[in-house]
Formats: sequence, structure tokens, C-alpha cells
Amino acid sequence: MKATIRFNDEDRPVRYTFESICLMQELYGFNPFEDTCWDASPKWVSVLAWGAILHDEPKLTLDAVRKGIDLADYRTIAKTCYEALAAVLPKKDAEPAGQS
Repeated sequence: MKATIRFNDEDRPVRYTFESICLMQELYGFNPFEDTCWDASPKWVSVLAWGAILHDEPKLTLDAVRKGIDLADYRTIAKTCYEALAAVLPKKDAEPAGQS
């Protein structure tokens, strides 16, 4: 079963792409390779949710995501997004391809 998050009363598939991770870092300062981004603050959870559903709706804004998240779903969204992101990131001790 694919991970989903509830946004605007609709379940959206969670998927992080290379582009969404780059945009999260460039536009909002979210660097998943830094430990400071792994707290469940509303700021980072909204950026994570935006990046997770950007593939489904490329013109989506962070402001729209913040307005579309129901506070009752906040913890579930945070857990789902952090788990999905952790699953696609390379391990901290892994060497980049071609570096061995």
C-alpha cells in the first residue's frame, strides 16, 4: 500500500522526487541531510507535505498546503512524510556512486 497524506479532505499519494527534494532545499531551506530538519515543527512538516505531493500537483504553493492541512491530521502527516523521505534518501555513510 502506498503512503498517502490527507490534504484538502482528499488522500494524496506521497512521493519524493529529486526535483521536490531540491526545491525544498532551494526555496525553503529544508536540507534532509541536516539533523535540524528532522523535528516535527509545523514549518518543516508543511514543507515536507508540499514536497510529498508536488509530483501530483506541480503548481501547488506552500501557502495552499498550510491552508489545506487539518490540524487533526498533523501528527499522521508528519510521521508519514518523515518515514517516506527517510526511505528514499541514501544512508548517511553511503559513498556517492563512483567514489569507491
